[in-house]
Amino acid sequence: MGSGQSSSASEASNDSSDVSITPEAFEFASPSVAGPYQLCSACESILSVPRGLDQRRGRRATVEYPHHYTRQRLISAAERQCPFCARAVYELETCDWLPFRQGRPICVRAIRKDDGLHPYALNFDFREGVEPTEENEKGGRFVSFSFNVIDAATKAGTAFHANQPEPTEALCSTKDIDVRGWINTCDARHSCLEDRKSSYIPPRLLDCTGPRLKLVDASVLAARGRSVTYVALSHCWGRNPTQQVLRTDNIDQFHHEIDSNSLPKSFTDAIEITRKLGVSFLWIDSLCIIQKGARHKEDWERHVRAMADVYSNCYVNIAASHADNSHGGCFQSRPAVFSSPCIVTTRGKVFAAELCDYSQVQNFQLNARAWVFQERLLAPRALHYAGRDLFWECKAVLASGAYPKGVPGILPQDTVYANDAPFEWHMPDVSRLEDAAVDPDWHWRTLTAAYAKSSITVVEDRLPAISGIAQRFNDKYLRDRYVAGYFASQLPLALLWRTRRFGVLTDPVVIPSSYVAPSWSWASVIGEISTHESADYHAIARVKSFAIDLEDEQNPYGKVKSASLTIEGQVLKMKAEPKRTAYDRAESQYRWKWKRREGWVSFDLAWDDYEKGARILGGAWRLLCIGELFDNGGVQRLKGLILKPVVGTGEAGVKSYKRVGYWSSYADEEREDGATIRTFESVGQRRLTLV
Repeated sequence: MGSGQSSSASEASNDSSDVSITPEAFEFASPSVAGPYQLCSACESILSVPRGLDQRRGRRATVEYPHHYTRQRLISAAERQCPFCARAVYELETCDWLPFRQGRPICVRAIRKDDGLHPYALNFDFREGVEPTEENEKGGRFVSFSFNVIDAATKAGTAFHANQPEPTEALCSTKDIDVRGWINTCDARHSCLEDRKSSYIPPRLLDCTGPRLKLVDASVLAARGRSVTYVALSHCWGRNPTQQVLRTDNIDQFHHEIDSNSLPKSFTDAIEITRKLGVSFLWIDSLCIIQKGARHKEDWERHVRAMADVYSNCYVNIAASHADNSHGGCFQSRPAVFSSPCIVTTRGKVFAAELCDYSQVQNFQLNARAWVFQERLLAPRALHYAGRDLFWECKAVLASGAYPKGVPGILPQDTVYANDAPFEWHMPDVSRLEDAAVDPDWHWRTLTAAYAKSSITVVEDRLPAISGIAQRFNDKYLRDRYVAGYFASQLPLALLWRTRRFGVLTDPVVIPSSYVAPSWSWASVIGEISTHESADYHAIARVKSFAIDLEDEQNPYGKVKSASLTIEGQVLKMKAEPKRTAYDRAESQYRWKWKRREGWVSFDLAWDDYEKGARILGGAWRLLCIGELFDNGGVQRLKGLILKPVVGTGEAGVKSYKRVGYWSSYADEEREDGATIRTFESVGQRRLTLV
């Protein structure tokens, strides 16, 4: 993870107690590195395997090491070319940490975590004061950052170390990094552009060929009878954007000339990159889509329909990743320690340190944006200008300015949905769906779960911002009807999403005040969700029909005015109250009342809006059973939706309901949960409409 202020202490080991090493006075070690770097003795000790760790035989461990206890010692080690300390000083200076800037006493903790995958995952904590105290542990007054160190003897380390060039002259800015090598290699050896349609031309492009920048229409370019190659830009608009945009009253002027001096730095940097690549045209949303004026709405809808083509057919996508707004630019100066491979040798072992780790790209504000989620996935390859370094991302290689032939520890076969976490290390390669072993339904559910927590300025754009992915996904793999974020063949089991992941409460989910999607759609909430985790569930309920009213009738993937589905299944009218006054928010028990019977039953409940859900526990609500899981011939678990009646009726007098949450219950006859199973088995099918 990248640097920044944090309010929580370092994560402790889950499987074993910490191993402490007695502090000692560290002096700078004798030269022990390959290349220009040499570790100080404090950092060298981190890579030395302690006896206690060897004896754990594969168990996860967290080992805490002593480090420099003063600002001056840390700076001195950095000046003497210790790469780990240089990274630490850079982080502290970049985030402008007040105790470090003012020279106050600091407590530095170096923690090595063995998570089974990365045995040399290093974390540095910096706190004010000579010793950790309750105040600086809990008060949030500390800085933390982490990076991985790869043992060259491992498979990943061997592949990395054998393919890295010798350290070259340090580049003082990401602007100086030559990206043509990546482009040429990908063009010649990879299949990243095999789905790109060279005949496609976006409705408008920026012509960067001459001394004057100007807007050109697709019709003009098509009339020339030549294929068009263009670059696209992903950028943050920022709060209260003031940059020049395309309007109906300046479009004629833009066709003649765009004043480059009026453009923000991210745009002028992107123009410079485009020209250096030898590409003639550039696509920037705010300059190619009409943002204001009489034809704004129609032009915006036209481009939303074209978004899948705009990004999937670009030559490369430039991402101004580190910039919080359009004025931040792509290029940034950086210390020499980030400009070449960090290869260190200590006690006979060779290591490669990923000082500028790729995880920082995901942590930037840009990649938390909903529209950029789509842009990043659709583009065949990307250049991430990430401040300290430049990352090249395509379906075959993840490289950087410091590691031009591959970031250490990240092999292509390990980067697609590693550990079920989209974009954690690499963009997902959706072409892998062509492998019969990959389940398209799982793939789409994973994508939407990752997208659901993305931020967006205009909440009504939640569905349009993923419409390009949905369109491409459907055209290539499913050819199914699309309804408010789902493909019809996924229903009803795809309705079993929840706003809490694996029983742990996360950041609060936001329910937009304006209409975005029907309550049963994942798009109706903003925040972390999880989907049903097993492909072995059997649907009990049956979807009978859909009704959807679209904002743009030409785009089934775009904005939804209203939508409903009629479903047939087993429904219980329930009245619940907590079984105990102070109940566990993660796994709650409730007294249930049905007809004239009452008893106890354990539910795992996840309210879409937890605070509101907790307040309606005393009222009447419905449980709709969606699916069941079989184990050895018997029902193991039931899952379904919590529903609330709404005013109005569905088709032919069918009552309407709004989703307010998710429930599940185990079917263990030895437990009281069995009552839930028997109760559902005793009711017949009922038809209702979900809105």
